[in-house]
Amino acid sequence: MKKGLLAFFALASVFGAGTANAQLQLNATIQNTAGEFAATFERNEGVAVLSMHGESARMSDHIITEMIVAFIGMQHVRGITVVNRMQLNTFAAQLNFNTTDPIDDETARYLGILMNVRYLVTGTFERRAGFVRLNLQVTDVETPAIHARYAYVPIDGLVVSLMGAEYVPTPLTRQERRELREPPPPALQDTTRFWSAGVSGTLSLMEPTIARGFSVQATLAPFRHSFFRIGCDFLFGGSSYHRGVEFSARSITPFVHYAWFQPFPRGRGGFHIGAGPGLVTTSFDISGDIQNVSDSFLVVDVVAGIYLLGWLSVSYTFRTNFSRYSDRLSIGLNYRLVSRGDR
Repeated sequence: MKKGLLAFFALASVFGAGTANAQLQLNATIQNTAGEFAATFERNEGVAVLSMHGESARMSDHIITEMIVAFIGMQHVRGITVVNRMQLNTFAAQLNFNTTDPIDDETARYLGILMNVRYLVTGTFERRAGFVRLNLQVTDVETPAIHARYAYVPIDGLVVSLMGAEYVPTPLTRQERRELREPPPPALQDTTRFWSAGVSGTLSLMEPTIARGFSVQATLAPFRHSFFRIGCDFLFGGSSYHRGVEFSARSITPFVHYAWFQPFPRGRGGFHIGAGPGLVTTSFDISGDIQNVSDSFLVVDVVAGIYLLGWLSVSYTFRTNFSRYSDRLSIGLNYRLVSRGDR
């Protein structure tokens, strides 16, 4: 009898430990994803976990509830307001939407405005070979920004109990096998903040000649929808003839610009326009007189440009000190740095 009781308690403890581990795997993934999303939120803004679409209503409800709980735990740290589950169910009934149905981006933004929240979490889940693939995203009602994350959760006791039906393996695609081998995507970033470093080839008009060169620069974005650009232009090799005299020119121009920035949808680039000062130091070689002329003067830059594909930079600068001017066309590479926004 005693041996039977001991065996019963041993099995119960193993089963309980297995359930706790299963719960930790699924819920830890949800909590980690919620933390990464929250790191991109502006302070004192509202968030709602709007819908989770998949083949199991129980799984959908579990993911929504666990993510809401995770956000509520961050309210004091992140300064966010969270729509709780009771409020969400009330909104769903009033606005006639189902939290287990898929919702497109435009509908999510419309519902977010009606619910008076800025950030909306939606997602899907599907069973794959040995895993459940979670596809989660945050939609920012005020901007085109959409932050997406995926995660694979092993199919274990808790997942099977939530999914309900007996598990039938579905082969993983080649892309999914590669995702499982690779590390997770980089930390989420606020697409309205542009942190970058890059180098560009430059073609510039320097009266009375045209010079070629390169530019190095970095952008710093402490505020949304704007950035400081700090860099330096290096121009050389320009030469021209004027009245039988050959001119060649070189210049170095450190500059600081402040620009307004508008990201493209999905954060794959954006365009900017701005202005700022620079200090030009030029050197002209005049062969006819066999002399070198140097000069330094302050200039004002007006610049406009575009970033494409996450790495290509094209910009045009009108540079003047109101007694002379030069134009500068730059094309180059710009590496966008990952930023989590305000912490």
